[in-house]
Amino acid sequence: MKALPSLGGSRVFGLDLMRALSLILIMCVHASPLFVAHSMAGARSLIPIGVIAVEIFFVLSGFLIGQILLKLADDRLTLKGFLLRRWFRTLPNYFLFLILNFLVYAFVLQVQVGDWRYFVFAQNLFAPMQVAFFPESWTLAAEEWFYFLTPMLLVVARAVFGPGRRAFFAVAIFALLLYPAMRIAAVVLGDPHWDEGIRKVVYLRLDTMMYGVALAGVKQYLPHLWQRLGGNLAVVGAVLLLGWLAAYALIDIEKAEWLAVLTFSVVPAGCAAFLPYLDRWQRASVPFWDRWITNLSLWSYSMYLLHFLLMMVVLKFGFEFASQSLFNAFSIVLVWAFVVGYLGGKIYRYFELPCTNLRDRFTA
Repeated sequence: MKALPSLGGSRVFGLDLMRALSLILIMCVHASPLFVAHSMAGARSLIPIGVIAVEIFFVLSGFLIGQILLKLADDRLTLKGFLLRRWFRTLPNYFLFLILNFLVYAFVLQVQVGDWRYFVFAQNLFAPMQVAFFPESWTLAAEEWFYFLTPMLLVVARAVFGPGRRAFFAVAIFALLLYPAMRIAAVVLGDPHWDEGIRKVVYLRLDTMMYGVALAGVKQYLPHLWQRLGGNLAVVGAVLLLGWLAAYALIDIEKAEWLAVLTFSVVPAGCAAFLPYLDRWQRASVPFWDRWITNLSLWSYSMYLLHFLLMMVVLKFGFEFASQSLFNAFSIVLVWAFVVGYLGGKIYRYFELPCTNLRDRFTA
């Protein structure tokens, strides 16, 4: 299969692999309900893998968008230009799938649908989502608010410190200190559920992408340090992630406030630690993998928005069939994954990419 055109700039295989791995892990986790009749414990054991997969998605997005935020920090890009480029990239696909979710939930699944908050990314801004509708949209809400507020902070910092790295790192340090403090306050004052009440609530998660953004700043402003980072930092990241997985397995996170708070600093930091190493991995040694990993990375946004909706339909009409045998369950998953990939690729080619390319008309 020929690789589709990119969204701009040269592709880096290591970063494409990171995004593709995140997507695959998320899909595996969201397919697990088909196996609960065979192994409830096995399905539940995938929860921490899903947490890590989403954090990979966040820090990678931060690293890639951070390279555009650098232009804003250096006064080489306007706030309007940044926001327009971001919105043309993300909003058309989001609203396409939001409308599709409204239709499928109302007329196919026949369950409660969302409300106006989904149209302004307010569905989980300060509290968990109230209905089980378009649940994966919480990640898009967190991203859109981060990429709306961060450039504004950069403009303010640029006015105070002047263009360049002082303004950039001032914003990064501010975010990486403020939001962990807010999580501590939320746990001490309200004791929210670690997943629904912390992980998926926007105002408590706006530092997650900053780990990737901060490393983009290190690459730009501190090239000698960036060159020294790589394998050693990746080892640190592996230790952080394995340590968190061990803590999650041994300690009840529902009863351990310290673990609930540390999770959302340790896990994104661990994921981000692989970025310097993977950013150097320009091409795969086997062309087959280079093409397929690149395509999966390109299609990942459309596939991410599509996969859970299709799984809801599968669960409604195929759960009993999947419960009859493991062969049935795996067969359904393989068909579902193929359909998600096929449709995701088509949506990328014929809708997402053309909409993204419109940004050049307004930001040239």
